[in-house]
Amino acid sequence: NVYNGFMGAKCSPQWSSARLVNHKAMTRAKTTRQQLAAYVEKLGIPVVSCGRDYSTLLKCVAGAFFPNAAKLEADASYKTIRGGQTVYVHPLSVLHNMGAQWLLYHELVVSTKPYILGVCTIEPHWLSELAPHFYKFQGSSKDT
Repeated sequence: NVYNGFMGAKCSPQWSSARLVNHKAMTRAKTTRQQLAAYVEKLGIPVVSCGRDYSTLLKCVAGAFFPNAAKLEADASYKTIRGGQTVYVHPLSVLHNMGAQWLLYHELVVSTKPYILGVCTIEPHWLSELAPHFYKFQGSSKDT
């Protein structure tokens, strides 16, 4: 995992550069992780790794960003669930042209097109599980 490698290299800028990893982003990730760990410790919540079960982490993200869901359209664009806006995954994203059926996004920016940034894949039924006040599950794994 990139984060563990970064930490193992003592947060070295040379390590980041050699692996084409954004050093500033990794430093922010380290700071954010430290803040979250301090916060959950203060609340008395045990810190437990999800290991390789990334769905646990993705569900956590979905719980925070549930309003920012988008569904793949036939023309490879996405339609936001809230607002029905046509958007595109930014070309520099690792999920660009991957055809993920459902995405969550952190940010929407408009340049030559409306692009969504900070995207991750999700299962649509997570939306109704995590935000039943916002989404109503239609019954199919492809619809919400």
